[in-house]
Amino acid sequence: MFFEKTLDTRSKKAMIDFVAGHYRYNTMNSWNRSTSYAQSIKLHKLGLTSEQLNAAYDMLQTEFWDEIDQPIADFTSEMSGRYTIGTNGRSSGYLVLYNSKYELVRREVV
Repeated sequence: MFFEKTLDTRSKKAMIDFVAGHYRYNTMNSWNRSTSYAQSIKLHKLGLTSEQLNAAYDMLQTEFWDEIDQPIADFTSEMSGRYTIGTNGRSSGYLVLYNSKYELVRREVV
């Protein structure tokens, strides 16, 4: 898998180094210093052949994001709603980790 990185989860130092060195994306504007852990998902940066790149762009015209919604919902649920993953950036070129929370929505019955 392209994005997979090996991490020794038995080593506290390895985990700290991984998190401390992981790329962070400016989630709003760089001037406000709001950043979060992120992964670029820009197709042109994946090192694909032109044929693969065309197929990847074609895939984005399908129900691709519907397939990603469930693993993100599962992750959010596993985190008890404290974290979720969303897209950010021009053309949504990054997956970004966000703080989140579940809220009870009250609906009035009329």
